[in-house]
Amino acid sequence: MAKTNKDDPVAYYYKLLTGWLYRKRLEIGMALLGNEHRHRILEIGYGSGVLLPILAASCDELYGVDVHKNTPAVGAMLAVEGVQANLAVGNVLHLDYPQGMFDAVISLSVLEHLMPGDLTRALKEVRRVLRPGGVAVFGFPVRNVVTNAFYRLVGFNPMKLHPSAHREIVEAVQVSFKRIHVTWFPRWVPMDLALYMGVRSE
Repeated sequence: MAKTNKDDPVAYYYKLLTGWLYRKRLEIGMALLGNEHRHRILEIGYGSGVLLPILAASCDELYGVDVHKNTPAVGAMLAVEGVQANLAVGNVLHLDYPQGMFDAVISLSVLEHLMPGDLTRALKEVRRVLRPGGVAVFGFPVRNVVTNAFYRLVGFNPMKLHPSAHREIVEAVQVSFKRIHVTWFPRWVPMDLALYMGVRSE
């Protein structure tokens, strides 16, 4: 997989500790999405495309949208894997898709990068492109002393990198969707001490 920009975290998938956590967040997202085969799935923030081959096996038509413009590199990787996906440049605040187009939407490690005031707008867009009865899955890191220390260690200001904290995101999802299911990892610690969270919304 190619890096789509200088801050692309794709290399973390191949390191010992971060690889375990980064792969775990994909597992959380797919577990919340479930095993049902769907007609159309959209991934918002597909990054280097690591999840796209797995999603492709779960649907007839796969779509991806991201703010980066390095779609040819991701497309080349998908071609090697024998995966077809409709990739576009855009962002969660304005999704250039018709209303009710998708049976499922998945977005991992995106919402935390938005300002808190933009969360409702973003979730409204997700609801718009989701068909009635469709499923939306969101994943995001938990903000606590451990995760903040990690981001500082790798050279980021955690508050600038992730303006929206996990509790703000969960509250915004609760307002925008009728039913939600929340999980986190590791499950044996309280939510606020976890590393990563996932929310299934309907």
